[in-house]
Amino acid sequence: PLYGLEGSAFATFIAVFIYNTTKLVFVKQKFNILPYSAATYKVLLLILLMSLSLYFLDFSFHPILNISLKSLIIAIGYLTLIYRLNISEDISNQVKKYLRFLK
Repeated sequence: PLYGLEGSAFATFIAVFIYNTTKLVFVKQKFNILPYSAATYKVLLLILLMSLSLYFLDFSFHPILNISLKSLIIAIGYLTLIYRLNISEDISNQVKKYLRFLK
């Protein structure tokens, strides 16, 4: 109660962080595998760069239309880059299947 809503949010963050870290350590120790690969970090970097590049772009439309347009641009750009860079085999196969369907 001392920190109000921010304290509640911070406590939730700490609890989720500790829980997920514990799960990750358990899986690593018991099965000697990690759920993340180099491609995971490439995808996170790609999402971060795309989001930051569009953060300062402001359309003079209605706010909901602005959010929708930015989301559409990010989604199309993300799928295009994932397909072109061949980061995810699953996504690339789905895009190829969809592109074959359109022809």
